[in-house]
Amino acid sequence: MYVRTMNLPLIIFYAITIVESKNDIEPHSGDICWNGKFHETCRSEAFPVCSTDEHRCYYRTNRRDRFYADQNPYFYIDYEKVLCYGSEWECSTCTPGRYCLSEERCILDPNIFDCSKWL
Repeated sequence: MYVRTMNLPLIIFYAITIVESKNDIEPHSGDICWNGKFHETCRSEAFPVCSTDEHRCYYRTNRRDRFYADQNPYFYIDYEKVLCYGSEWECSTCTPGRYCLSEERCILDPNIFDCSKWL
């Protein structure tokens, strides 16, 4: 079930409705994080510590300054937007977009990308 509140931006609401996953993809070596001043290699100690009955949602978002050869943007994780939720919460791995497991990255428009396995 999805509930939209008045102060939830439309772009996040859109992403939540198209990406349905209870477990987000943990950051890997290819992930970049935003520390409030610049992009850097993600540091696990900067993420919140969740209780045993919670999991993290990373909410990767698209960059506007860096693109792959296929014109899909690189995505990054903002430390301040990583949140802990109860096990019943469904995360949005990419906001906007969808995570392609076979490519190990977010794809901005999944309708025009050939991915062998989506999250």
